[in-house]
Amino acid sequence: TCSCIGNWDTLDVRPKAKGVDTRQELLKFYEDKYSANLMHLVVYSKESLDKIQSLVEDKFQEIRNSDRSRFQFPGQPCTSEHLQILVRAVPIKQGHKLRIVWPITPSILHYKEGPCRYLGHLIGHEGEGSLFYVLKKSGWATGLSAGEGEWTSEFSFFNVVIDLTDAGQDNMQDIVGLLFKYIQLLQQSGVCKWIFNELSAVCETGFHYQDKISPIDYVVNISSNMQIYPPKDWLVGSLLPSDFNPAIIQKILNELSPENVRIFWESKKFEGLTDKFEPWYGTAYSIEKVSSSKIQAWMSSAPNENLHLPAPNVFIPKDLSIKNAQEEVKFPVLLRKSSYSKLWYKPDTVFSTPKAYVKIDFNCPHAGNSPETEVLGDLFARLLLDYLNEYAYYAQVAGLLYGISHTDSGFEVTLVGYNHKLRILLETIIDKIVKFEVKPDRFSVIKVMTKRQYNLLFSLQK
Repeated sequence: TCSCIGNWDTLDVRPKAKGVDTRQELLKFYEDKYSANLMHLVVYSKESLDKIQSLVEDKFQEIRNSDRSRFQFPGQPCTSEHLQILVRAVPIKQGHKLRIVWPITPSILHYKEGPCRYLGHLIGHEGEGSLFYVLKKSGWATGLSAGEGEWTSEFSFFNVVIDLTDAGQDNMQDIVGLLFKYIQLLQQSGVCKWIFNELSAVCETGFHYQDKISPIDYVVNISSNMQIYPPKDWLVGSLLPSDFNPAIIQKILNELSPENVRIFWESKKFEGLTDKFEPWYGTAYSIEKVSSSKIQAWMSSAPNENLHLPAPNVFIPKDLSIKNAQEEVKFPVLLRKSSYSKLWYKPDTVFSTPKAYVKIDFNCPHAGNSPETEVLGDLFARLLLDYLNEYAYYAQVAGLLYGISHTDSGFEVTLVGYNHKLRILLETIIDKIVKFEVKPDRFSVIKVMTKRQYNLLFSLQK
């Protein structure tokens, strides 16, 4: 892989000032590390094995085997000075973002136990009682993700990234306090076997019924896996957590502590309030220490919200049988027609997966009459998605994806995923459309988000 980052100053001027010739160092690295015994190859082809073997030998036999040992970079990147810090930074983009990061034990060492997948699932959950649900209800956040970020076999980082509203920007301490209160809830609740079993089932179904990806991505994924996993796991990697081990999950959870935290807070509002500059990109920033006692104080002053674990997921499919098509058809068939609707159907006779695709186009006669109706139609679709989020998030976790988008003639609803529980989600979405109401507090948040995206779009067009 290539980081594609560097310039004349970093690649020539500065190295030469230290007596280093970058090209010679690159050649030295090549001579020292480039060896066939450290390399892996995956070939994806329709040709016979004999033909593939001939091609591989022709193209790759000249790569020498110097019998090198695998090189590693031991050590930890963070010392005490890098922990318990709050960094304020001025970004290029508009908006506010909060990143809370902890150095942790790499989960690659426990990929069958999946500790970060378990914790990321809970901390990043969006259902009722979750951290994001509370932040969204308070009008403080528009997005949240959680999980393992950059990793090696020596060290790793667990990240929680929160997109803040203007009100969230003004309540950063409460947000961090709520995050640590949720982590405390996980500590007190213990590691739940039923949650791990749900995750394991979702992962297994997702692996066995995954859609094909592009051949180049497929071979890169597998050849990368060959560097990391034993042969029996080359195809699955860490996609199938199957060994329930509460102690390992608890170990990683204990590392998400106030003593190890690194907080990065980004906002244009910090312009003129920072005292440092990052040398490569010129980012303005400042650093201050945040003691564990201060985090405890933020937890104490945070709102007393009803944070709780997610409910069992009703959308996890149980029936994965394939429906028999009555006959093979090339084109969709009109099943039903009325004065206001048409229903078309086409059975899948090619891929044979227990999945369905549903698209419903709603024709609204006045949707494209003016710029105002276009914007209102867009806001309507966004509000629907927003209202459905904490319920339909369970469906997304279980592999049922849905979308609601504004069109020139109205709006459309799309669902794709496992057939078994799709109808439950579809009926919920239709019910929400029928009973649609504008909630002023959510409208104001969605309006700000929409304006921000429109402004970005217009600036790119210029």
